[in-house]
Amino acid sequence: MPTAALFVLTGVLWLAHGALIQAGADYLDPRQLIDFAAIYLFSAALLALAFAVPALGRLSSRRWAARVGLIGGIGSGTAAVVNILEDGLNIEWMFLPFVVSALTVTVALLVLTLAFALFEHGAYRLLAIVPLSGLLGFQGLLGGALALAAWLGAAAFVLLRHDLRRLQSGNG
Repeated sequence: MPTAALFVLTGVLWLAHGALIQAGADYLDPRQLIDFAAIYLFSAALLALAFAVPALGRLSSRRWAARVGLIGGIGSGTAAVVNILEDGLNIEWMFLPFVVSALTVTVALLVLTLAFALFEHGAYRLLAIVPLSGLLGFQGLLGGALALAAWLGAAAFVLLRHDLRRLQSGNG
């Protein structure tokens, strides 16, 4: 259950961030309250992603995918903190650490997308949509509503998988 709640929270944060960007927030040159709200929501979404990506990696049958998820989570958590320092507090030299951490999470999301798409079977293969939505959302190429839909789908998958396992064990 906590994993499903984490996935829902992640989707909601990406939706909120996407809504602020659509409303015209400028986090590259923040001057208004909406600009700073976009910076902090982006960091909050990255922080949620720092916990959601490792949880997503653990859903794969491949042990290495869990490790990739952990690396992506570390990159995302670092990016969340560095983003606040760089854009929120205008510490310009933090740009390079942000780029490195953003590249780390980007590569991890790409690898997880491929892990689910190429190495999983059945319904697990559909989970490839989730890191792909994270990848596209992180790069600003996907609206928040689509990211929310993907993370809600992952939450539903986790809940259904939990119920199915409970029924199979006879505890249902």
